[in-house]
Amino acid sequence: MFRVSFPVTILLAFVIFQEVKAACYFRNGTATTADFSPCSNDTSNALSTVCCATWDTCLPNGLCQSYDKVIWRESCTKKNWDEGGCQEMCSNEREAQRNSNVKVTSCDGKGNVTSTTWCCGSSDACCTAGSGISVYTLASRFGDPIPTPVPSSSTSVASSSAAVSTSPPAASSSAPTTPNGGLTKGAKAGIGAGVALGVIALIALGIFIYKAMQWRKQAQAAAPPYSYARELDSGPVEVYRYQEGAKPAQLSGIESAVHEMPSSKDMQEVYVAPSSPDTAPVQTPVHR
Repeated sequence: MFRVSFPVTILLAFVIFQEVKAACYFRNGTATTADFSPCSNDTSNALSTVCCATWDTCLPNGLCQSYDKVIWRESCTKKNWDEGGCQEMCSNEREAQRNSNVKVTSCDGKGNVTSTTWCCGSSDACCTAGSGISVYTLASRFGDPIPTPVPSSSTSVASSSAAVSTSPPAASSSAPTTPNGGLTKGAKAGIGAGVALGVIALIALGIFIYKAMQWRKQAQAAAPPYSYARELDSGPVEVYRYQEGAKPAQLSGIESAVHEMPSSKDMQEVYVAPSSPDTAPVQTPVHR
């Protein structure tokens, strides 16, 4: 039977864990650190190609929210963002945006994760009419059709930014604390680690069961056979049996003589002569 060594078990678990945790990339194709992972492991979910830091929360619109409520555009599982499936907001205006996360601000009030209009940076100055700063229009759910921008003096900028944000994926609820799947990146990373540890435990259990069966077989082979036979005495054994059909033997009717032990006193002994069935016994005194 195939035996799996402990180092091989660890290697298999590591490979499985790496499969669970996919790589993430910035706009210029540079890989992120291991602190980033996809928002969903379900490939049918549009957010499965959007990456956020493990300590951030994935938002339904493809952005990421940190623990201090700051919103970021982060990374993507696609090395080539032109293939689609990535949140492209604020990723191609300047070279610095192509190789890093970018802080963004909503036009409907800071921290409003349900907003459909956004600015790059920590200011909402782009939201002012005539500012000349790019305004990005996002769908409430990543991957849904992008809504038509509200007409203003900067309409041309808004329409071009809307084209920039044509990304695939889809999310669920609009609440920041309960994004698609309702799990933060840290929780999902924990689930991935739990899956890997579960696989290790199952493999270890299988090895233990196999070893236990081998030990049991070896113990049974080494033990002497147990006999239930009862030890008998080495002496001869007398056997009595009844033979069916045998003729019973008749005892003799002749009485044997009776003798008396000698005594110091003068005694008379009576001699009893043998008798036949037709005559009575004759007693003759004997003197000594």
